[in-house]
Amino acid sequence: MRGRVLIGSLVGLVAAAALAAPVAPDLATIQSRLRLRLEEAPNAVRAIDGESIHSAGALIRFYEERLYLPVWIIGDPPHPSGLALQAVAALRSADRQGLYPQDYHVAVIDRLLSDLPHMSEPAAALVDLEVVISDGLLTYADHLAMGRVDPEACGARWITAGKEIDLVQWLSGLVDGGDPQSALDEVTPKQSGYQRLIAALAAYRRIVDNGGWETIDEGPTLETGAEGPRVEQLRRRLAVSGYPTSPASRPDEFDAELEAALRRFQERHGLVPDGRVGPETLEALNVPATDRVRQIELNLERWRWLPLDLGSRYVVVNIPAFQLRVQQDDATVMSSKVVVGKAYHETPVFSGQLRYMVLNPYWQIPDSIAVREELPTIRKDPGYLDKEKIRVLRNWGVEEEEVDPRTVNWSALGPGRFPYRLRQDPGPQNALGRIKFMFPNAFNVYLHDTPAKGLFAQNRRDFSHGCIRVENPLDLAEYLMTGTKWSRQALEAEIESGRQTVVPLPQLVPIYIEYWTAWAEPDGRVQFRRDLYGRDATLDREMRLACGP
Repeated sequence: MRGRVLIGSLVGLVAAAALAAPVAPDLATIQSRLRLRLEEAPNAVRAIDGESIHSAGALIRFYEERLYLPVWIIGDPPHPSGLALQAVAALRSADRQGLYPQDYHVAVIDRLLSDLPHMSEPAAALVDLEVVISDGLLTYADHLAMGRVDPEACGARWITAGKEIDLVQWLSGLVDGGDPQSALDEVTPKQSGYQRLIAALAAYRRIVDNGGWETIDEGPTLETGAEGPRVEQLRRRLAVSGYPTSPASRPDEFDAELEAALRRFQERHGLVPDGRVGPETLEALNVPATDRVRQIELNLERWRWLPLDLGSRYVVVNIPAFQLRVQQDDATVMSSKVVVGKAYHETPVFSGQLRYMVLNPYWQIPDSIAVREELPTIRKDPGYLDKEKIRVLRNWGVEEEEVDPRTVNWSALGPGRFPYRLRQDPGPQNALGRIKFMFPNAFNVYLHDTPAKGLFAQNRRDFSHGCIRVENPLDLAEYLMTGTKWSRQALEAEIESGRQTVVPLPQLVPIYIEYWTAWAEPDGRVQFRRDLYGRDATLDREMRLACGP
């Protein structure tokens, strides 16, 4: 209703402008001035009213193809059309997608519309209005389809083949179709995960609009049986964010129902669900609602980097959640805990194609690990290499030769002075475990098993050098080989043989290594995670700079 009232009032302003202007240009004048403006590009269209024009190339091509006829300015005397006002209303709604309406010239548009009734010679303003509406739409469509910032500026490398859109063709279709919002919907991500996060954004903005939630005072750990004003603060805080409780007796008493609500909060924030308010839980509770809104906005941007079609079956690893999921037809058919890279060995964000598995893999120890981690241990324990079944090699391929470690002066080696390769034999002690999953990439990152199963009992699992350790790798292997001779029993038998065996997958499977610190489950429950590598902060900075003047 508000949108209709707004458009109605703008129509009134436009009509008044058309009637009040003593010198009314005709459309031929607008066309001529528009052509002059665009033919002087890029300097002439670089800025209007101090704002940058972001899509100058597409803008110029669009009007060249239409012989510079205006599409938003119509009539005699010329004035903005009803379609123009619908387009402006669509630009104003960009905040629903976690984007910024100001990037799409709404302030300039509002000023021009407001000033038109008072102008004696409105031709220049009408040309400006024509340009900024088109540029706003082109830029908004590009941001919806591809993201507002370049993902590589934030360290992400996605497969986006087939996602690029012809903005000129898209804008022509919008004008011909006469429905700006429907045209924008066509380039908005369709994935259910994105749409659920849009709903979460609206819900958390309502919380902010209603005053957010209060901060819980510092103090000792709160748990069942505790009493006092901090317990009441906790009860109110949980209720505001969707965890209401009915106190069994007094609201300032920590009862079983409050504990259950707190456990649900902890589960949805990646915390140990112990039902106690210790330092980590208190920190999560006291994150302002405005910060949670921003967190959702940043993760919507990450969705916009993804391909429009993720595939009917794909594997996704969410780094901050320490979780792997297999998705088929938009349903999770398998999940597993994972271990990801340490802060100084970050697991990268990218996508690829799972191509084959290796059963009983060798581990070619990277030089950096060999020198920094293995070498000090070898110096201390001469029997270490034999116990861990690590061989010392020189050269590759047919020139490869094994070196007796007893003949090596290990104390003389170090960074820049390590002419050997270390390779660990297959077996239960192998750091890669008994199976690895390969998706060739520039980072040399892959999924693999691990003999260190105890790591999966940890709540925070950033322990690796960048590769991803999977808690249940055989479950994943069985699923990927469904319909082939490689049943679970066959895989287990081959692993027991001790032989290294390469097993091609029956078909390539997309894999996405993601960094999502906020997402919504199919039932609408919103999950938040700690910004493990500080990438939210980087993305926030890039988002704020992306469309600056």
